Amino acid sequence: MSEQVRDDIRLLGRILGRVIAEQEGEDVYELVESTRRLAFGVARGEEDAEALLSTFRDVDENKINLVARSFSYFALMANIAEDLDDESALAAREDSGEHAPDASLEGVLAKLKAADGVSTSEVTRVLDAALVSPVFTAHPTETRRRTVFDVQKRIIKLLRERHGILAQPQTPRRITRLAEIER
Repeated sequence: MSEQVRDDIRLLGRILGRVIAEQEGEDVYELVESTRRLAFGVARGEEDAEALLSTFRDVDENKINLVARSFSYFALMANIAEDLDDESALAAREDSGEHAPDASLEGVLAKLKAADGVSTSEVTRVLDAALVSPVFTAHPTETRRRTVFDVQKRIIKLLRERHGILAQPQTPRRITRLAEIER
């Protein structure tokens, strides 16, 4: 994980902490923070898991839900920071002229084009015969409200501004490279 991602995650965590304190109160914020510290201690073998469990024995169910939601939001924001970093790394790789990763569509198309004995018409025939069906596998607890998606977009936009990244990830060079591969 890059230092930029760590920095973004720390920033987003601090902002989330301030929002929790403002919206839910200092007591909930302190419960989230003590839970975080204990969880890291357990993961490092410095704390007993029982200490973490005992934190919640006499805590109101609503506060427990707020703690769980806080960790869920933090994980969501950490994923946003990591995804943006991955996107930037891919764009930098493409802009420097490096080959696309094998797992990308561009990489697969380039490998097919370079492969001996594989013609465009053969690939077209196979793809035409392929049955593509969307599969929805998200668990109902993974659904998000439209407002959460809107907030995610805003966070992405602000992180891009913070790092001077253009909002449009498709530069003319990348579009041209895709067109070259398709030929």
